[in-house]
Amino acid sequence: PVHRVEPVHGGKRVIVHFTGVLCFHVFDENSRLEDAGGEEREPDVLALHKNSTLITWLKESTVLHLLEPGAWLHYSVLTANEYYHVITETQPSVLVAP
Repeated sequence: PVHRVEPVHGGKRVIVHFTGVLCFHVFDENSRLEDAGGEEREPDVLALHKNSTLITWLKESTVLHLLEPGAWLHYSVLTANEYYHVITETQPSVLVAP
């Protein structure tokens, strides 16, 4: 599946295009305060998570790792109203919208 998220960064609309998506969660922006859990997240609109608790949970609690046994990446996109979590096997492409 392909997912497209369009946050605004520095006054410009940015299109983040994900392919190879294994898991896609959307939360209220305030949930990021509860979600930290000591996890390292790059401080930007689009961030790669290190030591992802979501990846750990997916591998321990689902059979997804049996169906898609690759190296997984956990990205998050923070917008004004939503907090997107994306588990994918590939890096997203980022474009500045006209």
